[in-house]
Amino acid sequence: LNLSISSNPSRINPILASDSASSEISQWIFNGLFKYDKDGNIVNDLASSYKFINDTTLEITIKKNIKWHDGIELTSKDIIYTYNQIISPKIFTSLKSSFDYVKSVKKINRYKIEVKYKKPYFKALNIWMTGILPSHILKDEKDLMKSTFNKNPIGTGSYKLKSLKNSSDIVLEAN
Repeated sequence: LNLSISSNPSRINPILASDSASSEISQWIFNGLFKYDKDGNIVNDLASSYKFINDTTLEITIKKNIKWHDGIELTSKDIIYTYNQIISPKIFTSLKSSFDYVKSVKKINRYKIEVKYKKPYFKALNIWMTGILPSHILKDEKDLMKSTFNKNPIGTGSYKLKSLKNSSDIVLEAN
């Protein structure tokens, strides 16, 4: 399948993808906890289940045995790392305002997190459609905004980046 995009992607990183080319490619490489089905309903993606404990507390269980493109298993640490990057003052992302209503995110166990909201939030699930980042690769990164990861991403999605040549071809291969 050959697709045409209007410009070079600036950052193939789901939390930094601010242009249409970057966003489109990121969607093939990364998964969120949730996604929309063909009818526009929110369904599980990386999440296996979720439940609202009360109006402001959401518990999300992550599917087991999901592997990053490099073979390492996805865990709750990756979800928490992604959240911390989104809210970091060092990161400039349009997603930040969507997470303003989040009071805290904590790890319950290897596959479960608890999200507390400041008040009931109608986008409580939608914000977790954001692609998740691999903490095992990025945890020691000094500046995610300038990281080489943004041009050589590792995700959990259906496709992985094989090659990227600006003003030429971007090749994805099946994961």
